[in-house]
Amino acid sequence: MRLSTIDRHDPIERYLKRSARLEKQYRLRVMSPAEIVDLSIKVYQRMAAVFIRESLIPAFLALIGLAFVVEWTLPSLTETRSGSDFTAQIVEFCFNLVLGLAVGGPLILMGGGYLVATVVILSAEYLTGNPVDPKIARDHARNVWKQTIATSGLILFRSLSGILASVAVMAIGGWLSTLVGDRDGGVYAVAIIGIFGMVLGGIWFLSCMVRYALAIPVSVLENVPAKVALRRSAELQKGQSRLMSGATATWNLVGTVLLGALLIATGAGIAESVTGAGQWVNQISELLPFGPVWRLAGELLPSFIAVLLLLPAVACGITVIYFERRVRLEGFDIDALASHVSVSP
Repeated sequence: MRLSTIDRHDPIERYLKRSARLEKQYRLRVMSPAEIVDLSIKVYQRMAAVFIRESLIPAFLALIGLAFVVEWTLPSLTETRSGSDFTAQIVEFCFNLVLGLAVGGPLILMGGGYLVATVVILSAEYLTGNPVDPKIARDHARNVWKQTIATSGLILFRSLSGILASVAVMAIGGWLSTLVGDRDGGVYAVAIIGIFGMVLGGIWFLSCMVRYALAIPVSVLENVPAKVALRRSAELQKGQSRLMSGATATWNLVGTVLLGALLIATGAGIAESVTGAGQWVNQISELLPFGPVWRLAGELLPSFIAVLLLLPAVACGITVIYFERRVRLEGFDIDALASHVSVSP
């Protein structure tokens, strides 16, 4: 079931038809990536209160999953309780990895996927000049929740495939070293291949994240399954003829979000050093029931604020890029879209 305001017609088609009638005076031109990011920021400023209110619970779920992965899974992958038994180390590594993916992964995908889907719908309604109804957006986000999770999971799987393959190669190298010794040339070759593969896997990860950046807006707004959404995103991100690709605008958006994350982290560090908030939280948590839980909540508060503020910003930004890419490739200009939004500087 689609969102009521985009049920009968594709949002781009509806917008193009309306614009053809009302906005003929606008000249077609290509917007620069900086202008696209600027429009994303303006839309986010106008919609920030709604975005944040609708993101509280899903951001909390995503943060719990992320904290589990960062605080437990990643450290457990670099430590072992199996001594020098390499086979036991491999089993322990695989168990910790699977447990991290089984516990943290679903929480991140469910919370983050629902949050992004909701913000995409709200942004799309605002950009197309329709009344913004958070209840309708929530209902539609719930309807496409499984679809959004599948799309997000497929993006992560394809993006991490190179790194996971390299980890497997390095594990094989470690296993071979127990059979033939560390000085064997074949073991060195496998280790070098694994390390080189990690570098290529990192490059592949970044490439896929840009290539599939528009997959969730495609999945939510065009109501297509995960594989189709990824293929469609790759098509939209490609450059055509004299039109540049969407990668530059996507990287600009990523840079803006990273700058925001740096500012939040810096502000949290300064506030903690000036007020001694960390010590206050530890002292108060000792007086409360479930003290460790409150202590952990205090430690995660800056991260929660970052997720709550920045993840909706990312969702809003990729929605603007999605519209920009579609209207550009279909021969219309996003300037007219901006005029409908009535976003003032």
